[in-house]
Amino acid sequence: MRYLVTLILMLSIFLGHQKLGEVVAAENETEAGSMEFWDYRMQLAGLARLDEYEAISELPLFDESRRPPVAEVQTVVRQQPVQQRLQIQALGIAVADESILAIVKDLRTGKIQRMRLFEKIDGWELKRVDEDSFVFERNGVDQVVKFRNGRG
Repeated sequence: MRYLVTLILMLSIFLGHQKLGEVVAAENETEAGSMEFWDYRMQLAGLARLDEYEAISELPLFDESRRPPVAEVQTVVRQQPVQQRLQIQALGIAVADESILAIVKDLRTGKIQRMRLFEKIDGWELKRVDEDSFVFERNGVDQVVKFRNGRG
């Protein structure tokens, strides 16, 4: 049985080597530049019509005067809305009717206001009243306004 397996293996190696030799010989017979007319005809059939290549003849590739086409670029300027800065001064804290009020001074107008929690001034919402500061929020951004002379 071993002899039979060995014989079959040797025969398959011999036939494989012979077939490989035929393939290599066939590749060596055809040179790189020796295409038959039929092969050229098949390649030419895949090309587009000649009139579709007129742009190439109008703008030859290595001509000094050839320049890429100029594309017009339109610049769109988007105006960002002006974000109003919080211009207040923390003056003090007042308690009225079981609610806490923040006393603030608008630095642009000089007007003094009392604000409850969640009231807005210039788009800023009063979120928290601490013992030494107020916390305002707008668009997810917090701003802390502290009392100038310590606690108010």
